[in-house]
Amino acid sequence: MTRNFIIAVFISVSLIYGFKQSPESDSSDVVDKEISKRVEAFKLKKEHECKLKAIERAEEIVDSIIHKEISFPRIDSVELPLRPVRPDKEQIINIDSTKEIESLFKKQQ
Repeated sequence: MTRNFIIAVFISVSLIYGFKQSPESDSSDVVDKEISKRVEAFKLKKEHECKLKAIERAEEIVDSIIHKEISFPRIDSVELPLRPVRPDKEQIINIDSTKEIESLFKKQQ
């Protein structure tokens, strides 16, 4: 009986230690995973910042090109004629009439 008990204890202890992971490998895996997550987050952050800087630089370049286009005199443009001069204003004619105004549409009764 004692012999069976010792064998059972030995088997249970060996099974417990056999399936138990060592704490060093477990902690290093956790640390490696956390480091890889942080590195990935840092890369995404830097990539986003680089894209924003590139967009800002592109906007500056486009703005400078547009400014140069606007400020540079046109070489091949067609000369447009000058606007015609407005004629002198005519005198306002005052009509003093006391006659009643007839309606445009006659009502049928």
